[in-house]
Amino acid sequence: MATAEGQVSRRLVGENVRISIATCQDRVCPRFDRADTLIVIDVRDGREKTREVLDISNWAAHGRAPRIAQLGVDQLICGALSNFDEAGFDESPVRLIPRVAGPVDTVIEAIVSGTISPGRDYWQDRSAAHARELQRRRGTR
Repeated sequence: MATAEGQVSRRLVGENVRISIATCQDRVCPRFDRADTLIVIDVRDGREKTREVLDISNWAAHGRAPRIAQLGVDQLICGALSNFDEAGFDESPVRLIPRVAGPVDTVIEAIVSGTISPGRDYWQDRSAAHARELQRRRGTR
């Protein structure tokens, strides 16, 4: 499997990159083959430039790798991959950032900031940010 561990932050500085996230119900889908939407984000110079949400619910569960490559995607963020899907990306130019969990908005923040990494649970980041916001509102630290 071609993974992009540690490559995202280097690629975002001064470059254009097209990243996709396999999603369901406003979160990274736990299983790539069960994703019903694909969010495609163009990032330039560390900033989100465009965002497109594609309905992929009618795409065959197996064989999604070539379709994603046809979109010009550089990197795919997803949850778990089946052996079939993993093999489909072996010959693909698309780099994988697998085993990611969390809400889409928090994952997109990590993409843009260049801190996205495989195997990371971004639900915890959202909870920590919420706790900090509550403390700020209450005037405590």
